[in-house]
Amino acid sequence: MNRYLKPSALTLSTALAALAFSNQSLAAVSLIEEAQITDQGLYFWYPNGNKAYHYAANISPRGDCLTVVNGFAYFGWFKGGMNNRKLMLSRKRIGSGEWVSVEFPHKNTFIENTNWGDSHRTIAVSVSEKDGTIHMLFDHHNDPLNYIVSKKNLAFASDELFSQVTNYHNKREYLAEGQNVRITYPTLVENADGDIVVHYRKGSAVGGNEMVHVYNGENWTRAKQVTRGSGLPYVEVKDRNYAYGKAAFGNGDVYYTWSVRWAAKKPDGILNEGVYLAKTGPTMTDEWEDLNGVKHPLPIQDYSPFLVDLPATPGGTGSSSGPGISVSDDGGIHLTYRGRTPNTDYHYTYSRKAGEQSFTKHVGKTLAGLPYEDKLYRATASSSGLITISSTVVGSIDDKAEFTLQTPYKFGNSIARIDNGRLVLIAEDRTVQTDSQNLFSYIFDLTDGEPLPSIGPIGPVDPTPIEPPEQPNQDPVVTFPQESMDLVVGYQNLYLDIAASATGAGAKVTQVELYINDNFIRKEGVAPYEWGHGGRTELLGLTKGSHIFKAITTDSDGRTAEATMTVNVHDQADLKPLVSFPSSAITVTEGYPELVLDINASSPFNYSSIANVKLFINGALVRQESVAPYVWGHAKSPNPQESTGLPVGQHTFSAVATDKAGEQTTASMLLTVTAKPLLGDLDKDGDVDRNDVRAFSLAVRNASITDLAYDFNNDGVVNNYDVLGVALLCTRSACAVE
Repeated sequence: MNRYLKPSALTLSTALAALAFSNQSLAAVSLIEEAQITDQGLYFWYPNGNKAYHYAANISPRGDCLTVVNGFAYFGWFKGGMNNRKLMLSRKRIGSGEWVSVEFPHKNTFIENTNWGDSHRTIAVSVSEKDGTIHMLFDHHNDPLNYIVSKKNLAFASDELFSQVTNYHNKREYLAEGQNVRITYPTLVENADGDIVVHYRKGSAVGGNEMVHVYNGENWTRAKQVTRGSGLPYVEVKDRNYAYGKAAFGNGDVYYTWSVRWAAKKPDGILNEGVYLAKTGPTMTDEWEDLNGVKHPLPIQDYSPFLVDLPATPGGTGSSSGPGISVSDDGGIHLTYRGRTPNTDYHYTYSRKAGEQSFTKHVGKTLAGLPYEDKLYRATASSSGLITISSTVVGSIDDKAEFTLQTPYKFGNSIARIDNGRLVLIAEDRTVQTDSQNLFSYIFDLTDGEPLPSIGPIGPVDPTPIEPPEQPNQDPVVTFPQESMDLVVGYQNLYLDIAASATGAGAKVTQVELYINDNFIRKEGVAPYEWGHGGRTELLGLTKGSHIFKAITTDSDGRTAEATMTVNVHDQADLKPLVSFPSSAITVTEGYPELVLDINASSPFNYSSIANVKLFINGALVRQESVAPYVWGHAKSPNPQESTGLPVGQHTFSAVATDKAGEQTTASMLLTVTAKPLLGDLDKDGDVDRNDVRAFSLAVRNASITDLAYDFNNDGVVNNYDVLGVALLCTRSACAVE
């Protein structure tokens, strides 16, 4: 529903008039409308303070989830709370109507074996102007593709048709038919021809390749590899890397900027280094042009011709992400790079006006933005409720405020897009701590009132409903907040909010019953279905061991469903950190050149985190590692020989892991160093004597010895002429036998 920006405003026109009066100098940008998209946007959060996410708590909005096409805004988001997480798509016509939404059965996936959200698992949305299809890629972190596409012409059809899930094809794991793919970080770019270009990572964060598909209005092309960071025989294991990048379209071409994360440098805490740029043609699949205009065939493996700069970072640790990029309609470019610090001495902007050949480096700011005419626009929504629209002329780093608006909200994440001079901003409201939050949209006019271009002819939408692959189960659904839980004996608080819903037509949930180890606790007849709240002690006092919590829900049609959760109660001693060597015993030969030890250390049940791991050899401290991976003896170690040079015999290696609660655990490994084999000692009795000379002579006659270490006369073969060489190896006078 539409909501006005200030509680005292009675109409949107009144609010706009007041703003225009108070911001006369900023009148070039005007607010068209504000609306609430939903009050159910997903945010990774639990009311009991338990860990709810990895990387970041924000997921809606995040990533490439907003696009603006032909006067329509399209927004992909996940529905809250933590027990829901359904995929949603919303659309609004700029200047009229409300946001309308369609809900899909697919959910945002928790990290495996946890109940934590993963902020990598975003949504990417694009619309094809060629055939009116809507495309969504969602919920990936090195996972099989999740892809949904609408029927043709649906993007600009009526709200009624848009909001019917039967007008969207079933989820699939491929773009080009017959080529299922696994992806991370999908990003969608539309070019001037109306093609959709998607690029994504295939592989790992330190050994990945960038892949590209193109949608031409009829079908997707097969995957094309555009960068090569892994894959034998082209890239040796020691040289594995990934080009963390982002694409942007402008002046007829897609430009791709990236930083490189090297596998060999990650153990030293070095992440994304350098700022690189390529002009990749309209679809990223042509030869890539470097900074000197030289074109290179794909995939790109040698990044050096594309290097713009290697900016300094604190301790040389690089950046946590890739560079940002903005490309204006005439080809002006801003690149941004931020070191892993709030210190702006390590924040950089590289600007190049249209027609210029080189970049100007600016230190102290990162100023990119959304291109429109000769400016780059930025839209920010702060935790104090202030919305600011600012701009920078391409080629400069002057940040000019164009519009400000104070709202009563506390904004978190936000995202913005520009099309036809309309800027759409979507922001989450964190005024109330919740896992199901308000999402607001603000739409601004940058054109001083120029009308939006009219939409061209819209073809019909096929009226045949797309049936789901399986008929839905009519039984009710009940779920615990998580599959398992770990507690310590004597725990003082335990709260459960169990989700239950009816799926049958017209059915309602009538009750939810809770059992612990098959003992009935209590039933709830009205949502929220809670236990352990308001000072209740019904969930306290569990003894050490595993306990089964069971919830049974009943709907108004008499159907039932149940769910279980395992609660493990531990002694304090169970919470000691875990530490282990790759093997309990290793045998090496005297003079061994290296010994790399990758020691595993973790805190069980996420009770704490590892503070440090110390390695001892025969009781003497070698070195302490405070950040995973905990590795000794590698090439980048302060002393790569720290685990070598031990004499013949047995040696005890000990690893002591200490967590941040002060608990310690020790693991041991036995290293046996054996003596080097004695050349000529064919009978393995520890010396070379007459018996070995005879054994060698016999082996030569039988052609059973071919080791060229015995080719003493260097004629390329081992034969009778080499017997004298063995005799000269004897360890006693006259080759005497002991």
